[in-house]
Amino acid sequence: MSLSNLFGKVRDQASAAIFGRPTPSTDNVEFTEDPCLTCSAPCAEGHAAYPDAIVKSIETKDALLGTMKPYKRHAMYCAGTGDAWPGSLEDDLAADAFQSAIRAGAEAGTKAAEGAGRNPGRTIISAIDAVPEGHSEGSESVTDVKQTEVLLFPDYKALRGVTAAEASSIVNEWVANGALPASVPAPVAELVDLTHEAYVFVCVHKKRDKRCGVTGPMLIKEFNHALEDAGLSDKVAVAGISHIGGHKYAGNIYSKKFPQGVWYGRVITCHVEHIIKSTVLEGKIFKELFRGQGTA
Repeated sequence: MSLSNLFGKVRDQASAAIFGRPTPSTDNVEFTEDPCLTCSAPCAEGHAAYPDAIVKSIETKDALLGTMKPYKRHAMYCAGTGDAWPGSLEDDLAADAFQSAIRAGAEAGTKAAEGAGRNPGRTIISAIDAVPEGHSEGSESVTDVKQTEVLLFPDYKALRGVTAAEASSIVNEWVANGALPASVPAPVAELVDLTHEAYVFVCVHKKRDKRCGVTGPMLIKEFNHALEDAGLSDKVAVAGISHIGGHKYAGNIYSKKFPQGVWYGRVITCHVEHIIKSTVLEGKIFKELFRGQGTA
């Protein structure tokens, strides 16, 4: 069966199998064996290999499960490129930067929820280097962007054309109330549903760690090639993402479909087609690569 036909058969079941279990629990997770465990090195099928210096710097002995801290929600704003992002988006950007504004909103929402006796859980803020929905926002550098698109998971929504101040206010409400507003008033950004069936985010944050700076672009190229060959480019979006932790486990990828996501480490180009087929489409997880998921 082709990947494109398989997608139509399994996409409705995939979310239950892949997403929604707390890290590091593996209850009701359907595991499958990493198909590259017995592959020859270098790859006999011609997949691109990482440079030797990068391979030697990747940690291969630690258990991966549990290397991602539990989290509740993830906001991703589109700005710049992975090779130009500063080493730390949390510490190296000005107080009025888009990243800083969203984080301030999340922190204010956390305090409000805790003040009301609720545990809001952890909110992750990341930059991504492309707008998967195909719009023009996000071309400015991460230091200069004033208006862009923000993806909101696990809600599977996007704020389109949002300013930093607007994003901060909406994220504040999102965290404080445990839900997004049903709509946003004009002239605030449009709140829309995401259109792709699944999203794959690959760490490409070069100035944070060279390993992801080298492996990330190679993986994105391989994902785009495999998805195009399978006729799935309009159903599965791929983008680079800023630091998500665990650079020593490069390549790091984050496969996202509602309501939760799957985090993988030690991904090589040979894995890509298998990840599309087994994880994105069939809902099976490669235990050898599995770092964890968000909280329900």
